[in-house]
Amino acid sequence: MKLGDIDGTVDAVEARRPATAGRAAHYAAVDVIDPNGVTTTLANIRAEPEIAAHIHVGAAGRYYVYNVAGFRGVHGFRPVNGAPVHAFPRGPAWICLGIAVANLLWIGWRANGGGGLSLFSLAPFMLACLLYAALRRAAQAAAAQVGDDVRPVIVPGQPAPDSRPSAGNGTAVN
Repeated sequence: MKLGDIDGTVDAVEARRPATAGRAAHYAAVDVIDPNGVTTTLANIRAEPEIAAHIHVGAAGRYYVYNVAGFRGVHGFRPVNGAPVHAFPRGPAWICLGIAVANLLWIGWRANGGGGLSLFSLAPFMLACLLYAALRRAAQAAAAQVGDDVRPVIVPGQPAPDSRPSAGNGTAVN
C-alpha cells in the first residue's frame, strides 16, 4: 500500500473515460508540474467524480495519490486556497468482498458432497479476503492523510504561503 501526494499544476491530461454520475474517470496519463519545474506523469489512474472535477489543465493544488494491490489513482485534492476534497474508490473493495462470498459458497458446496476441499478451493477465498482488508485499510489511511495534512500547498507561479505558526487569532507570529 502506497499513499503519496504531489504539489503542482496539471499540465496535460489524457482521459480514457470521463467521469459521469456515479462512475469514476479513467486516465491514460496526467502530467503534473511541481514547484521545481519537474514533470511527474501519473499513468493509468482513476479518480472518483468528486476528484475528477479537479483534474484538468491548469488546476493547481496538492493531489493525493494511492497504489494499492494494483489499483492506482487520485483519492484527494487540496486547492491552494480552500477545503480539501476526498473520495477513495469503494468499487474494488466491494468486488473483492463479492468474490470472497462467492468462493465461500463454493467451499460450502464442495465440503458438503461436491467433491471435497482442496487448496485451489481455499486460495481464491483467502486472496479475496486479504485484498478486501488491504483496500479497506488503505481507504482509512487515505482519509486520514487528507484530513490530517496541514502543510501549505506550493505550486508553480504562486507565491509561497506563510508557513509560520499562527498566534491563534489568525495573525502570523513574528
